[in-house]
Formats: sequence, structure tokens, C-alpha cells
Amino acid sequence: MRKPSAPPPRPTEIRSAAGLTEALSRLVHEYAAARPLAPVAVVGSLSWVLGQEIGALVRDTDADIEQVFHLVVRSLRRAALGEVCRRSGTVH
Repeated sequence: MRKPSAPPPRPTEIRSAAGLTEALSRLVHEYAAARPLAPVAVVGSLSWVLGQEIGALVRDTDADIEQVFHLVVRSLRRAALGEVCRRSGTVH
């Protein structure tokens, strides 16, 4: 039996999520700049936290983990490609 997918975010949640994204990005950059962390260590740490959040989402909502993985990978791909295409030196 197929599990339900996570419910889509509401418009107010999307705005709040955008603010959270900006705050997390700022925090990660500030933290990494204050310590001798290699970029791979930063990505590894963020991946671990993301995995924990995915696990909690699936556990608490009974969502289909494969669907959640698909959504996350799609979002990661869009964000990474957007960053690759962004001019160097611009603020995101």
C-alpha cells in the first residue's frame, strides 16, 4: 500500500521557508568563516541534518520516504544549478 505524500506547503509557509533558507545560509557561512571548515565538511554537516529532518518528517507524517527523497533531490538540483549559474561575487 502506498503511503501518502507530505501535504504541499501553504503560501504563508513558503514565505517563512524562504526566510528560514536565508537565515540558515547566513548562519552556515558565518559559522564556517569563523572556523577552519572545508566546504565538504559544511555540506556533510548540512546533509546529516537534512537526513534527520527527512526521517522525522516521514516518521511523524507517515509520508512515503521515496517521494520525500524525490522532492528533496529535485530541490537540491535546482538550488545547485542556480548557484553554479550565478555570477561570482553576487549575494544570494
